[in-house]
Amino acid sequence: GDGTYTVPIKMKTASVTLDTSGATTDVNDFFPKGCVPLSITIKVTTAISVGHHITGVGTDGDADKYAESIANGKLDELGDTLTFAPFTTPAEGDSDDAYTAFSSDDKLRLTTAGTPTAGIVLVAMIFIDGASLT
Repeated sequence: GDGTYTVPIKMKTASVTLDTSGATTDVNDFFPKGCVPLSITIKVTTAISVGHHITGVGTDGDADKYAESIANGKLDELGDTLTFAPFTTPAEGDSDDAYTAFSSDDKLRLTTAGTPTAGIVLVAMIFIDGASLT
């Protein structure tokens, strides 16, 4: 070939009911092997119980990889929506491994301020499907 390839840009969505037995909710296999996230959007579709807003977005290995310290009032009421651009660059001395495509399927982790008694969010991720290069 001429060295030109098409890399698919894909979107994945999940309706996530927040865990009512703890302050973290995991979505198994949300990040597919080889994916490079371009954006992650969270929209509250059922209000989150008062005082239990989403505070962090990440993975089970790095709970605030994409967002940390989200303020109260940003992701708790019906219709609240935030979009994160997860591109980061390694700080001096950091391993490049933390900033590359997912080497295996991984969990999405949402962290809340305390244990919610209610709440459902729609999570949408736009990503490059790097696994399609093989």
